[in-house]
Amino acid sequence: MLRYTEVPLLALSDRLDVVYYLIRESVLNELGRRPTTPLSELCVPIRTKTPAREAYVPEGVPCIKLRNVTGEMLNLSNCAYIPERLKDKFVAAKSKDIIVTATGEGTAGRADIFLESSTYIVTGENILLRPKLDRTNPFYLLAMLRTDHIAKQLTHYVRGATGQTHLYWHDIGNIEVPDADKKVQQECERLFKEAAELRKKSNDVLMRFKATGAAVMT
Repeated sequence: MLRYTEVPLLALSDRLDVVYYLIRESVLNELGRRPTTPLSELCVPIRTKTPAREAYVPEGVPCIKLRNVTGEMLNLSNCAYIPERLKDKFVAAKSKDIIVTATGEGTAGRADIFLESSTYIVTGENILLRPKLDRTNPFYLLAMLRTDHIAKQLTHYVRGATGQTHLYWHDIGNIEVPDADKKVQQECERLFKEAAELRKKSNDVLMRFKATGAAVMT
């Protein structure tokens, strides 16, 4: 069945790819008349950059790269490092920042929240979003970024050819995020923290199990 979509001239951005507009129209239809707020009004994008390959060292200030953003929980067990003397040249994440993967076909669009108290650099492979705490609960915003109707926009709004794809803030800043009252937003925070605690306990149990097994073997 043939399908076509008309895009008003004033609604055109600097993109001419059909998928961008089809997905946007589909999402807006799904939302219907539900009140929404553009992502650009809920957070501030922080420009990041990637250290040169020769800048990495075995120990130092950890860097959050593409591989560390899983879409479930930040995996900070396999970070790359830069020297302490270089950290001020790069952007450090702040607690409750949201990190979205920005490169790679099939990998762009994953979102995690940063909750560490120590310094971690965010590389240019990711988009760093700083939620406006007077406008939204960061945990609610993260939950929304992981919903199907927003996640598919993050996945399909990438630009470039195979192997050179990238997600840009000026493409995702106009994504509409459904509004919710404080009670719902606080429930998202409670559930996330509860899940994080359960994950931590299960990891601790697994580590003890592995340590016990290693002791038996020796």
